[in-house]
Amino acid sequence: MNRVSEHSRAVQESAELLRARAGQSRFEPKATERLRELIAKVHEGIRAGHLQVPGGAATLWPDITELMSSRDQQALSELLGSVEPVQAVEVSSTVFAVHSALQRFEGDRALLGEVLEIFLEHVPLLLARMAHSATEGDTGALVEIAHELRGAAANVGAESLRAVSERLERDLRAGGNESAGGDIDALEQELEKLRVEVAAFLEGGLGA
Repeated sequence: MNRVSEHSRAVQESAELLRARAGQSRFEPKATERLRELIAKVHEGIRAGHLQVPGGAATLWPDITELMSSRDQQALSELLGSVEPVQAVEVSSTVFAVHSALQRFEGDRALLGEVLEIFLEHVPLLLARMAHSATEGDTGALVEIAHELRGAAANVGAESLRAVSERLERDLRAGGNESAGGDIDALEQELEKLRVEVAAFLEGGLGA
C-alpha cells in the first residue's frame, strides 16, 4: 500500500469509527486506543503532504479521550471527512525546470542566468534564518521564510526547492514544526543539486 492510500484509509477508518459511536457517552478502551492511532496517522499524512484540508487551513485535531462528547465526535468526523489525499511527492524529481523558467524570462538566457546567480547567493541566507528561527521555536518566522523561498524558487524554476519549501510551509501552517529541521536539511541538499544544474545552464549545456 502506498503512503497516500495508507493515510487515506486512516481518515476513512477513523471517521467510520467516530460515526459508529456517535451519541455514546464513553468510548471503550480498545476503540479509544485505535482512534488515537488513526488520528496520529492522519497527522502524519498532513505533515508529509499526503493529505490536505480544503483551503489549506491549519487544523488542530481535538484530543481523543474516552470522554469525548457526541458533539465533538460528530465535529471530528466531519473534519476527517473533509480531508483529501494529495499526490505523494516527497521532493520533486525536477531540480531545475529550465524550459519553464526560460519561458518566464521570455527566452532571455543571460537575464535568467543573472537572476539565478542572485538567487543562489540569497538562499543560504534564508536557510540560515530558518535554522535560527527553528532553534528559537519561532514558527511564525519559519512560515514567512518558507513562503518567501517558495515564491522565489518558483520564479526561477527551482522546482525541488519550491516543493520542499511548500511542504515545510504547509506543515507549519497545519501546526506541526517537528519536521522543520529535516526539511531545512532537505533544502540544503536540493540547493547543492541546483548549483550543479545552474552551472551547466550557465555553461550552455542545459536547456540549449
